Amino acid sequence: MEHLKMHSLNKIDENINKIAALFPNCVTEAKDDNGEIVHKIDFDMLKQELSSVLVE
Repeated sequence: MEHLKMHSLNKIDENINKIAALFPNCVTEAKDDNGEIVHKIDFDMLKQELSSVLVE
C-alpha cells in the first residue's frame, strides 16, 4: 500500500512563479525572517502592468 504525504503544496510559491512568467519585472527579491532570499510580488508594479492608465 502506498503512503500519502500529509502536507499541502506551497501554492504561494507556485502562484509567484506563474506571475513571474507573465510579468517578470513585477517580481523582486527580499530576505525572509531566516535571512534567505525569496521572491516577492511588487504589487504597485503589477497594478501598473495591468492598467491602461498611469497608476500613482
